[in-house]
Amino acid sequence: MANEPDPDENIFAAALQWDDPAERAAYLDEACAGRPDLRARVEALLRASPARPQSTVSSAFLSAVLGSVSAAMRWSSVASTPPRRIARPSR
Repeated sequence: MANEPDPDENIFAAALQWDDPAERAAYLDEACAGRPDLRARVEALLRASPARPQSTVSSAFLSAVLGSVSAAMRWSSVASTPPRRIARPSR
């Protein structure tokens, strides 16, 4: 089928997530078990690719943004709650 994912690309993309070479090798051992041709192609892709880019956004910044968004969402739900009617005392 033309839309089937390419196993080389899927394994390559997953392997990029491993920073530690030993962990990456262990992942490739499992993902490419019994398929040395697949392992060779994925390793060639890894050698040809630039190192995984480090995020330029700090985790502290992301935490602050997510905290602000979360607070805004909580405030929004409180603000959108219709006010309760307050019963006036009878005269």
